[in-house]
Amino acid sequence: MRYRLGIYLMLLLTACAAPQMQTPEVNSVAAEMEAKKQRALAIEAWVDQVKRLYRVGYPLLYRGVSLCGEKTAPALGLFVWSRHEFKTEWHEVLQSSYQLSDLVQVAYVVPDSPAAVAGVRVGDIPVAMGGWSVPVGKESVAAFEKKQEELEKPGTPIELLLRRGEQDITIHVTPTPACDFELALARDESRNAYADGKRIVVHSGMMDFFKSDEEAALVIAHELAHNAGKHVAAKKQNALAGGLLGLLVDIAAAAAGVNTQGQFSDLGARAGAMKYSVQFEREADYVGLYLMALSDYDISNVATFWRRMAIQNPNAIDLEELSSHHSGTFHRY
Repeated sequence: MRYRLGIYLMLLLTACAAPQMQTPEVNSVAAEMEAKKQRALAIEAWVDQVKRLYRVGYPLLYRGVSLCGEKTAPALGLFVWSRHEFKTEWHEVLQSSYQLSDLVQVAYVVPDSPAAVAGVRVGDIPVAMGGWSVPVGKESVAAFEKKQEELEKPGTPIELLLRRGEQDITIHVTPTPACDFELALARDESRNAYADGKRIVVHSGMMDFFKSDEEAALVIAHELAHNAGKHVAAKKQNALAGGLLGLLVDIAAAAAGVNTQGQFSDLGARAGAMKYSVQFEREADYVGLYLMALSDYDISNVATFWRRMAIQNPNAIDLEELSSHHSGTFHRY
């Protein structure tokens, strides 16, 4: 019977109608050219989103410094990159679109930041910083960041030797304090953003959802408020306390001969983590609006944004303790 079914299937397939029009074959050269164009468009879209994230978020980090307590650090408003921050297949596109090479290059300068005021420009090549020669190659960006952290002192100018075209110019940049939380763009099309105590991560899908810089500022300020208020640490502490209470119940049950398989520990940890969650969100909403106002963002249309979010995805803005999302950003602010 199985053989007969196979024969019938073969007959049916041979009787299927075939396309009538002869379509041209796409040669390998044309396919590769199209792939390069698509990679270029993808890189351009990603860079534009990162720049917007920093342009909108940096004023919040700077103006909100009084709320961030000990989580502050000197900031230049300067971001660098090299081609080694990307996979090899992207190098050719990065070279043609951004002249990116083995050298550390200025990727973005936040408007009105210390670097912008000092005259640093996108495309500048840092040659030396504070008399230290900037290395070339795979670890050059990491080395630049480490040296920058060593040199950054509030109110103390940093000497930068920059190559701009055929000229070498010397610029002095004076760092100013900002909230010490990384702004990161996650390559994820979901409409989400979260704070993890160290970073403020916004998904690329959320960046596409924003209709204005004010909407982007609202979400970033909300997550900054979570970090500044140490809400993530508080949730972890509450989860630990709840888990310990649940553990006592599990131990008591075990002593009575009942194996709970740790269910009460899990329930306690979850209940503890949810304790004051609503209050944390309300506080983040309130402090976020305050941060927006401090940074001269218009807060009159806040309600409209939250209504749109409620319609599209009511759970999109959430406080996360952990995330495995890879964030794609420039380096150092």
